[in-house]
Amino acid sequence: MTLEMKVIGMDKLKRGMTTAQATLRNRKKANARAVTLMDRWVQLNFKTKGHNVGGWKPLADSTKTPKRGGESAVPLQDTGDLKRKWQHIATDKTAILRSAVDYGLPHDQGGKNNRPPQRRILPDEKEAFNIVKPAYQGLIKLAIKNFKKVVA
Repeated sequence: MTLEMKVIGMDKLKRGMTTAQATLRNRKKANARAVTLMDRWVQLNFKTKGHNVGGWKPLADSTKTPKRGGESAVPLQDTGDLKRKWQHIATDKTAILRSAVDYGLPHDQGGKNNRPPQRRILPDEKEAFNIVKPAYQGLIKLAIKNFKKVVA
């Protein structure tokens, strides 16, 4: 006596997997959404003076007067350039939100001798993951939907 099992539908399964893989490789739209979600978080962080990261240290008395023609004595918002000038870059392989001003990094991470003091602008890795997660969940749902269309 011989026990046999015949698997049918493998061609459909392979086509479905190929379709799902192609969907997942086309990440430009999801990456663009991720960058937008990250930018919203950054802008809210500015609006709430660092509330997303526990608040920013107040300005020292010596720096409370607006500089460079700015109008604000609020940390990181004197001229508004640091808040406004962010570059969005999204391709199938990358999602980048980058400050277009050269002084963003010292403020975000803190400068030498704590001048300027750290006032986090960007989320940490765990926060960033949670911020962009919906963009990639949508892509995965689309891949599953496309897979099901092919194998149905």
